[in-house]
Formats: sequence, C-alpha cells, structure tokens
Amino acid sequence: MTKDKGQMTKVERQRTKDGGTILIENLAHDVGALDAVAAK
Repeated sequence: MTKDKGQMTKVERQRTKDGGTILIENLAHDVGALDAVAAK
C-alpha cells in the first residue's frame, strides 16, 4: 500500500504539470485510477 500511495502521488504531480489527461490513462493502467478520478 505504501508503494501505491507513493507512486500515485508522483504520477498525479507529474500529470498535473502535463495537463491531467494523461493522469487518467497512466493511473488507470497503474491501479485503475478511473475509480479514484471518478470519485474526485
């Protein structure tokens, strides 16, 4: 769980700089962030 949290934070931060669209695709492939993004 610790690894997931760390990776998620890193991905989210990098994605925010890009635009946010890649974040959903990258996260979704990492751990299915689709649910997390939808909940947000």
